[in-house]
Amino acid sequence: MLIGFNEISNDNKKSLVNGFIDIVTYALRLTKESEELSNDCKDNIRIVLYFYQHLCLRVETYCISQPLIDDKKKKKTKKSVKYDSDDEDSSGFDWTNMRPIIIDLNKTIIEMEHVSLWKMGIIAESFLTNCWKIPLNMLENSCSGAANSISGTASQEVSMRNKCISIIVSSINNMALGNSCDAYTSLNMSFMDVLCHYESMATIITKIISQLRPGNPCSSELIREIGSMNISELNKTSTSSVKHIGLLIVNLADAIPGQMSLFMPMIMQQLNSDVYQIRSALLQAMGSTCEYICQIITAANAKNQLVLDEIEEEKLDKRNSGSGNESESEEENDDEVDLNIVKVNKEDKDNTIDSLDAAMSKMNIEGFGGTGGGSNGEKEEKYTNIDGMIRVRDRMLDLLIERTHDMSPFTRAVVLKVWISLVESNSIPVKRFASVAEIGFDRLMDKTGIVRKSAIALLSSLIECNPFAGELNIDTFKLRQLELEKNILLRLKFLMKDIVKNNTNSMVVKKTKSEVLTTISE
Repeated sequence: MLIGFNEISNDNKKSLVNGFIDIVTYALRLTKESEELSNDCKDNIRIVLYFYQHLCLRVETYCISQPLIDDKKKKKTKKSVKYDSDDEDSSGFDWTNMRPIIIDLNKTIIEMEHVSLWKMGIIAESFLTNCWKIPLNMLENSCSGAANSISGTASQEVSMRNKCISIIVSSINNMALGNSCDAYTSLNMSFMDVLCHYESMATIITKIISQLRPGNPCSSELIREIGSMNISELNKTSTSSVKHIGLLIVNLADAIPGQMSLFMPMIMQQLNSDVYQIRSALLQAMGSTCEYICQIITAANAKNQLVLDEIEEEKLDKRNSGSGNESESEEENDDEVDLNIVKVNKEDKDNTIDSLDAAMSKMNIEGFGGTGGGSNGEKEEKYTNIDGMIRVRDRMLDLLIERTHDMSPFTRAVVLKVWISLVESNSIPVKRFASVAEIGFDRLMDKTGIVRKSAIALLSSLIECNPFAGELNIDTFKLRQLELEKNILLRLKFLMKDIVKNNTNSMVVKKTKSEVLTTISE
């Protein structure tokens, strides 16, 4: 029946689809209401779901290639032959109006409790493949602008597209429950095939990847697939395909910069490609990743400094309170007080590390810190991984400096725009500002106009967003230096008084203890 679907009449097509919808709806209600189902019942429900999925794929393919009204009726309208509208509605097969029902039903199927039909809730790969193929075909047809694709008002189209994306995301998340390496391969190949044809699929694929559960291998497999592609050969056959792949890389870097910072080595070899579009896209992705890492480092340093300031204030309060009326009793318990201070420092250090992890988790960083916080070793490992992030950032900045001399003027202009974005977002270390300024001055002599314009814009951004001050007069900095030196000297004098006072108190304590010991011995 499914094979001969194209040959049957519209009435039979409509009845067939409606019949399957009713059967699947009843089967889903049965699995939800029944506590235990027999094995035969489970097998029958799975068979019905398989047939229903194949029917949806067949109908979607057929209706995109066929008009809503038969050719005979078109001829009748051209000849101005009258026929009843009821006859048109009864014989017409309107898949466009039935598609929202199909999407909602497929969403219910993929989100149901799979333990009721599959052992241990692990769904078969063939079933999951059909689950994501149906909405992917609908999204592809929508991007192609087919007459019978997803349509309606703007809000209805957005709602149906979001539901299709949700179905694909749920299907991919269920793949992770079993060994589904082949399923990921076929999925990513379908993604790349659709992406090469339609530019708007880059945004849709980015939404899908960004909504996956953390640790899902789909994103890494997709990046690995891009890294293994022969971009030069692909550019010979289809230049637009390379442009679409580059757009996907840039979108992924903006959506999941934490994961992209880990996946960058998989596609770094494409920097040596002959195609400038892919090189420019990789450099833009590196810029977005550097901005993300700098945000993480800034948040971590701010949290760390805040906790350290609180520790210092607590120490000063304890020292000031020790110079009161009960100084003698506190001097006798001096050793105990010191031990308590050490304990407080350890606890504050752990709290500092926890605050760093919280700051990184807020920005969805993955990979630079271990998952789960239990022992102090794990916490210390997360704390020291900030240094790894700094190394990754510095390596990317070095590559951006190298690519300012790229052979393509378009890539050189893109690199300078990346530097502008980094300067304006305050993502460049202060020690690199001089080298970035040298890059801007050097590119002022470039032979291409777009590069020279970008260099002028970079120098303007460096002057406006310099980290030193609002004005560049050296006398202002000298006065500021003198004020800071005075404050440092006052601080040192205050600390020296505290040290001398603490030393004299400890000498008094030692003297009283020695006198007590001599009296006891006598």
